[in-house]
Amino acid sequence: MEAKSNGARGFTLIEVIVVVAVIAIVASIAVPLAAVMEDRARLQATREELGHLSDALLSYWEDRGAFPDSLPQLESAGYVSGQTDPEGYRRDAWHRDYTYARAGLSATLASSGPDFSFGTADDVDLVVTAAAVAREETRDEVATIHVALRNYETQRVPALLPDLPPHWDVQGVTPGAFAELVSEGLLPNEIRFLTDAWGSTYVYGGTPADYVTSPNL
Repeated sequence: MEAKSNGARGFTLIEVIVVVAVIAIVASIAVPLAAVMEDRARLQATREELGHLSDALLSYWEDRGAFPDSLPQLESAGYVSGQTDPEGYRRDAWHRDYTYARAGLSATLASSGPDFSFGTADDVDLVVTAAAVAREETRDEVATIHVALRNYETQRVPALLPDLPPHWDVQGVTPGAFAELVSEGLLPNEIRFLTDAWGSTYVYGGTPADYVTSPNL
């Protein structure tokens, strides 16, 4: 008489091998995909932090007329806010230091990306330029200078003032028009009215018709 089956049986060796193979295939797809997704998240975080650092660098330039010598100066001067990690803002999302360089009105921030090697396709870099801010500041300063020149010309004849020298800055021992306007109280004695945002001396041709111009506008 045959024994009755209770309806339960174990996995055969073939079935176990198939299950293990399927798990291995899924893992071989999922693990690299997870790594790719993680790198994408790190890239996004790095780009966002570079954007915040760019804003901080521009604020620093607007206040001081130059970019800082190094990123730590942003922290010591109070330009790194809660938008960036106060402990790790100098490092990317892979915990590698950003490179930073400045030259005139430009500063460059860069991360080597997930391969930790600069000069490859996955680098993340950002050029920060203060050119637009410099142009706007220079235009504002030139407008202020023109008001001072008009006021001087209005006072020149009744107050018996001399014609302004035909140069803006000191030439040899001869004071320029800038010094004369300062002495008459028409301009403050500040470097921003002597040179433009690029550090170039303003150009002036003399009284009465010529106005000051910037060689960079």
